[in-house]
Amino acid sequence: MYIIRKGDAQAVSMFETFLSRSAPNMHGLSLRGRNLAVVDASNLSRLSSLYLLFKAKDLPAVHHFLGHRMPNLHTLTMRFHCLTEEPPRRALRGPARSYGGNFPRLRNLSTSGIFLPEYLSAPSITHLELTECFESCNIHLPGELRMLSIDALVKFVASCISLESFQLTNCTPDDAFDADFSTPRLHLPHLRTFAVEDEDWDWGSKFLHCFTFPPTTHLKVVCSSGVLQDIIPVSKFEELLSSIDSVVVRLVPDQFKRPYCTVHGFARGAERLSVTARDFDFDAEAGEPMLHDLIRLFPAPTNILSLDVEFQDGLVTAQHAWHDALSALSSLQCLALRGGSLYHLLSALSQEDVLLPQLEQLVLASSRWHSESDELLVSTVEIRAARGYKLEKLILLGLGPGGEAERGVGPSISPSMTSVNRLKALVLDVSAVF
Repeated sequence: MYIIRKGDAQAVSMFETFLSRSAPNMHGLSLRGRNLAVVDASNLSRLSSLYLLFKAKDLPAVHHFLGHRMPNLHTLTMRFHCLTEEPPRRALRGPARSYGGNFPRLRNLSTSGIFLPEYLSAPSITHLELTECFESCNIHLPGELRMLSIDALVKFVASCISLESFQLTNCTPDDAFDADFSTPRLHLPHLRTFAVEDEDWDWGSKFLHCFTFPPTTHLKVVCSSGVLQDIIPVSKFEELLSSIDSVVVRLVPDQFKRPYCTVHGFARGAERLSVTARDFDFDAEAGEPMLHDLIRLFPAPTNILSLDVEFQDGLVTAQHAWHDALSALSSLQCLALRGGSLYHLLSALSQEDVLLPQLEQLVLASSRWHSESDELLVSTVEIRAARGYKLEKLILLGLGPGGEAERGVGPSISPSMTSVNRLKALVLDVSAVF
């Protein structure tokens, strides 16, 4: 990657020397909008990647530069340097010209969401990323500073007939909350990954109505707190959600100690769903609504064979919430709970109407292992075995202060040897690490 820092005569000479010495190899180029004049159109034939950082005053030069043919350009990354003293209300719209074939090999396009001229909509694009400005815009600036209209965005994407990856990060369109989402949606037949990250979950959910894609697509949503089925419009993605057979849930603080909720869904080992709700609104009983939300999110809960749950230490989940979840997830083969209340899970698991006939593996990890949980675990395994539902594998883990599961870091009270021996008489493989 050749970086042009200045736009003087010496920079021009050095760049031309670089071009002559590197011929006939392809090359990358990084420059700011004010230095575009350094690059002559005749030197663009071997350009394979371009990084461009520009301000509002550079827009005429940017439009002119991108009007040149770049036959081997593979990757184009552009960032708009948003300065509050020069709001480019109309300039970002750019010249109204359609794609003219200047970028026949363009595969990767990453740009600030406010800069998406139609002339860049190359059919060869497979990866499209729209992100926020290089610096955060003042919220009092015009709405167009965030992104072009939804109609303009959908029109642009419609031209990218080979699109495989589509990512939007904090660039809500100006008309997001007034747009008509009842119009027919655009189908993206080759899409593998669709990612939307925005603080406003309502906008992200509405935006998902604009597109359809194969059930094999990995759908990723990152937003502020919200009910799961409100974040993901279940009726619109029923085929994708029904294909999921393994679910991982995390309801724990992030590295900054902020509430954080993540749900990952897998189909035959491949990740198909990732939902992250930041600043998740939960208290000591938040596990209960989370389990109920989880059931409603998946239209075919009986297709789920594995559930792995991690709750913040001390999080209490009522027995009836576990009862409802396990009754719905009746085909589970593997169940894991790390943190939270083991007692309420075991109480639900021992109920006569919670069958789980295919359950083979149970993983329980806690930093607060009590004698009551010890007795209830043995009783639950015995009750299920008497009904003909024997476990094949049981893993018991003690969690340290940081949530790690290692020998010697767990709680001071652990399952007694008597309990472990009773469990071994009923379960083929019992592992206890405390």
